[in-house]
Parts: sequence; structure tokens; C-alpha cells
Amino acid sequence: MLVTLLEMAFAGHCGLEIDLKSAADPVAACFTEELGAVLQVAAVRVDEAVEVLERHGLRQLTHDLGAPTAGDAVTVAANGAGGLFRVAFRVAPPLERSIVPDAGAAR
Repeated sequence: MLVTLLEMAFAGHCGLEIDLKSAADPVAACFTEELGAVLQVAAVRVDEAVEVLERHGLRQLTHDLGAPTAGDAVTVAANGAGGLFRVAFRVAPPLERSIVPDAGAAR
């Protein structure tokens, strides 16, 4: 799950404030590979999203994990504690491409 959230932050050029609430094992919750999905919903459409989830019997299986933030930090908290851990990142400038000719192509 954490990798998915980090990829969303990278793509959105933003940070995240994540709260795992009362996860029994917050570190395991971050790295679970169980089937699931992460949805980002605009604050003004949360009620609509909850209604759709309820209509399809999925509401009891969903959890509010947090929100995007300005900046480049992802903070994960759990069980009412402060930061369980914090990841800061910077988007690196694109690497210059160098074209290396294929030695076999010249034959």
C-alpha cells in the first residue's frame, strides 16, 4: 500500500499525510500485498464516493487514509502517535539521453 501511495505522490508532485489509525501492525499495513485499491477523491466529492461504495456493499471495507499536502514529504502516523515515519523526496531533473550505436547494426 505504501508503494502505491508514494507513486501517487510522485505522479501528483505532492506530499501526503497518511494516518493508519488503529492498525494492529502499522509497518505490516504499509507493505501488505493483499488485494485492494487506493482511490483519491476530491474533498467536495467524498459524500458521493461513500454513497457509491455503500450502494455496492463496499463501505465497511474502506478506510480514509489521509490527504495530499503541498511539498515533498510523506508522513505516516498510526495509533494516534505522531509520525511513524517520514519520507521526503525530490523529483530529479530528467536524465540526458545518450544514444549508443548498436555494434551489431553496422555489419
